Amino acid sequence: MPARPAHCRARVTAVRALAPAILEADLALVEPPALAFDAGQWVSVPFGPKLVRAYSIASTPRTPSTITLCADVRPDGLGSRWFRALAPGHEVELKGPLGGFVVARTETRRLLFVAEEIGIVPIRSILADLEETGPAPSRVRVSSHRVGRRGRRHGRARRAARDRRGRAGGLRGRR
Repeated sequence: MPARPAHCRARVTAVRALAPAILEADLALVEPPALAFDAGQWVSVPFGPKLVRAYSIASTPRTPSTITLCADVRPDGLGSRWFRALAPGHEVELKGPLGGFVVARTETRRLLFVAEEIGIVPIRSILADLEETGPAPSRVRVSSHRVGRRGRRHGRARRAARDRRGRAGGLRGRR
């Protein structure tokens, strides 16, 4: 795992809507100029002395000078409103990398990832990183509570989670 979490400043370079309530933002690191992290880790964004929000890093460690964050802004809470207001040029403070949901480089077992909705973000980073560096075989299962909308909402997440052989697990809806 990378060194201890660092306090960072970054500048928003792009914001994209992946779905009506799913946004993705690219952040160029300013200080430090790069962030060493493992695929699957996250950063925290401070909103006060003891008030933070966590965002999984959607990009891979191969581009440490820019990280991509992804968020479900549907809850409309403090973090959702902040993420929705991001625009190119905005400065962002964050702390990271944090978290231990990572795959060891020595892992040889077949991997099974299970995610629900926005929980696909760290898995997307892990699978993209494994694909870039020679993956262990893997499969993905994505779930949605909104059965009728799952195809439209999760189509991009599902495509992003495909393993190198182009397989992706089916979407399983629950009520």
